[in-house]
Amino acid sequence: MATKICKIAVDAMGGDYAPAAIIEGVKLTTSQAHGRFKVILVGDADKINRIAPDLSDFDDTISVEHTPEVVSMSDHPVDALKGKKNSSIAKIADMLREGNVDAIFSAGNTGAFMAASMLAAGKIEGVIRPSIGVFYPTYTGTSFLLDIGANTDCKPRHLFHFGIMGATFVKYFLNTEKPRIGLLNIGEEPSKGNAATIEAHNLLRSSSLNFVGNIEGRDIFAGAADVVVCDGFVGNILLKLFETYGTAFEVIFQKKLGNNLFYRIGKILLRKPLIQYKEMYNYEHHGGVPLLGINGVSMIGHGHSSPQAIKSALFSAMTIFERDIQGEIRKEIAQYKENS
Repeated sequence: MATKICKIAVDAMGGDYAPAAIIEGVKLTTSQAHGRFKVILVGDADKINRIAPDLSDFDDTISVEHTPEVVSMSDHPVDALKGKKNSSIAKIADMLREGNVDAIFSAGNTGAFMAASMLAAGKIEGVIRPSIGVFYPTYTGTSFLLDIGANTDCKPRHLFHFGIMGATFVKYFLNTEKPRIGLLNIGEEPSKGNAATIEAHNLLRSSSLNFVGNIEGRDIFAGAADVVVCDGFVGNILLKLFETYGTAFEVIFQKKLGNNLFYRIGKILLRKPLIQYKEMYNYEHHGGVPLLGINGVSMIGHGHSSPQAIKSALFSAMTIFERDIQGEIRKEIAQYKENS
């Protein structure tokens, strides 16, 4: 059976280091993809070609689509979509809506990109609110946290849908059979929490999902659940904590060492495990977060995305496309909609 070729439109102008880092990331991806990718770089063609005059060496795997406008990080999402219809973000969203590409990626204005993605692809039937999530390391492996900022005010059924989408994503992305779902709360008892989490607990417990109950903050790194569900307000705070955890540990560790010679010798001996520890929290390993619950593949990159992060995000997008994970989410949502 022939391998599917994933056609991805990339916002070349999005991110703090665009377009140079985006272009290098795309080149790195296609050089390692063995023909599984075709990438369209969307943005200022003059800038792109000036930075990367060698793009023609990549045959037909990388092409450029010109757009004259750019959505900046400071632009209001709604205003940007209305006022900059010829921007790179608007263009890649149009390409997804028209079926010209299989996936889209941007490390630019997150709010504008999410809004453009949802308007272009539309929500999966039955999904109340699409969600974004992120992988993070645990003592036992890797877990997936959602929502991480797309939905700051959530009703019980929103949290229930996050559980369905998160479990489906982890099942097919990580090949984890029957992922364990935990609801982040202030106590393990079903009666703990606010009205939204108490009712969400009831919905999850009454489903056929592998719900392990409420989990507390202390359980997050213990790997008590493969999927951790929370509202986007709490999730975004945790995301920012995860991003700084490795660096914070390194800084504190350095201060504790001081000028003591024996401590410094110990640091040399511990150098490899310390580097490995810090790498566990390196966002570059996954590169981006998927927007779950829409009729298409949309990957959201970190504003500080490096070429390595871009490569990881594009490979993740390809995996979601090849395994039709959004289609699997559609099936699961339909099942619970029929049974509700």
